[in-house]
Order: sequence, then C-alpha cells, then structure tokens
Amino acid sequence: MTNPNRFSHTCSASSRLPGIGTKANRYSRHSNDLSYPRITCIVLAMERGTGIRRTRVFLAVEVIVFAAASAVHSGLLVGGYRHEEARIAEAVIATVLLGGLVVTLVRPGLTRQAGLFAQGFALLGTLVGLFTIIVGVGPRTVPDVILHSGLVILLTWGLASVRRMPADRTLPVGEGS
Repeated sequence: MTNPNRFSHTCSASSRLPGIGTKANRYSRHSNDLSYPRITCIVLAMERGTGIRRTRVFLAVEVIVFAAASAVHSGLLVGGYRHEEARIAEAVIATVLLGGLVVTLVRPGLTRQAGLFAQGFALLGTLVGLFTIIVGVGPRTVPDVILHSGLVILLTWGLASVRRMPADRTLPVGEGS
C-alpha cells in the first residue's frame, strides 16, 4: 500500500522562506528519497535570491550611470556638456534609484515593488529627457542621444527582469541578502 503522505515532505528551509518549496516534486522518480525535497528547496531558495540580487545589480548600475551623467552635465567629469536642467533631472533620478536600492537592502520583501517603482520612475524621466532632445529643448549632443537610448534599453531590461519576479516573493526583514 502506498503512503499517501510520501509526496508531502516539507522543506527544512520553509520556516525561513514561507510559501517556497514546501512540497517535493510529485513527478520525480526520487520522490521517496528524503533528501530530494531539500534539494528542491535549495534550488527554489537560490531562484528567490537570484531575483533579489539581480534587481540590486540593475539598481546599482543605474545609480552609477545616472550619477555619472549628472556629473558630466555639471561639468565635473567632461567639459563642454554642461546643462543645468539635465544635471538636476539625472541627480533626482539617481537619488530615487538609490532609494530603491536601499529599500531592497533593508526590506528584501519589498524588492519587487521598490524595483518596479524606482526603475519605472527612471524610465519615465529618461523618456522625458529623450523627448526634450527630440524637440530641441534638451542637450542635443550625440553622447546624450546615445546615453538616453542606452538608458531606455537598460531600464526596460531591468523592469522586465523585476516584473518576472513573482509578486508573492515576500521575505521576513533581514532575509534574502
């Protein structure tokens, strides 16, 4: 007679990762092996951590790029590209992205929301900057056009990555680092 509970092994990590990997793979030939559910839990835990780390990397890179662009438009890094409005806008966007990064470090359970908000705000600001370049209000140099085009690609990629994270990926404070 088959044990009806043989497929309901719980993860040892389930107390740290609620809702993730609580059952063994029902389709595995190894479902009677007590170590198999642990492997499943470890893989699922790694997938969770990867999304958080990936979001943090995107946010960190974006902070650096926007801070560098702001420094260029202030005349600190390269001369000849000074533009006060662009400097302010890029500094504000860098600050919002940095805030999103800090939220992912302090409250990992809010990583998805912080990533979506910060990168969405940055994408909107970048599209406004691209529009000002097109209509002739903003700086119209080749590096600015290349930078804005690259930022749209980077931010869209980052948003798509964060959006793919399941919404139910909540971790207690201090987990997921």
